[in-house]
Amino acid sequence: PMPILVTITRVGPRKLDDDNLASACKYIRDTIATIVGVDDGSDEYTWRYEQKRGKYGVDVEITPR
Repeated sequence: PMPILVTITRVGPRKLDDDNLASACKYIRDTIATIVGVDDGSDEYTWRYEQKRGKYGVDVEITPR
């Protein structure tokens, strides 16, 4: 159900600054919006970006807002 909170956590060996973190998550954000069927600029989403150290990967959590 909409609206939703989407938390994208980038996992990598080093920390990125905030603008590079958002850029690194862009493809994931666009893909989620395509799957849901609602433009990623919609007010139906709240996007949150986080990061943690580890081997490269991404964690995505989608919850009702």
